[in-house]
Amino acid sequence: MKKFTAAAAAFVISAAMLTSFTSCSEEEKSSSASGNALVQDNMGKDVNIKENDLPFGATTTDLYTDTDNVPVSITYDNRFMTEEQARKISDYIYAVNTKDEALLTEAGYKPYIELIMSDYDCTSVKEYLDSRYDAIKAAAGGDFQFQFIIPGEFYSESDDESITGFNALDAKIKQASPDAEITERYMIKTEITFTVDGQSGEYSLSSRTGDTVLYIYRIDGQIYIL
Repeated sequence: MKKFTAAAAAFVISAAMLTSFTSCSEEEKSSSASGNALVQDNMGKDVNIKENDLPFGATTTDLYTDTDNVPVSITYDNRFMTEEQARKISDYIYAVNTKDEALLTEAGYKPYIELIMSDYDCTSVKEYLDSRYDAIKAAAGGDFQFQFIIPGEFYSESDDESITGFNALDAKIKQASPDAEITERYMIKTEITFTVDGQSGEYSLSSRTGDTVLYIYRIDGQIYIL
């Protein structure tokens, strides 16, 4: 089985990003131009701006583990992302963190996961998750628990294909499942905070690994995270 490196840890959260690696032993990073960035603006009480004209992230909704039945807390801009999508992201991130095979294949698109497993010589979902977890663990500095998900930049089909890579991902999905019907597709760059066993404090994953990129696809009427 090919191993995921610590340098690739941010990308191995997203199965879609694995297509950019020629080998798991190679260190590789991805850069992206800014789409709609999550911001926190102090506009003052006297500024009157229509909600649709506000920047991405200016209006947010929070879902918490203790009150909203999500496995990892998440904040999202409900003008750009639905609650269903946010919950699915939370499930997917939790599946990677806890190596939950059933949840991964529910939140992710199973035919695509199986294709990526084959590409990386993984013989089971367990082996695939173990290797991904170990790569993130090496970057985090120990066994970790994801605490909060903060989508930072949002890209849609109207954005430059050279940034989003939707067409290449579509081709991989069709390779995995030729009859798959893709009706929605988005890309997000996401911050995730985490704690490490035996350490105090909460840390930024991007500060250890670089940007985490996730894709949100609707395939055959269902939302999946890639």
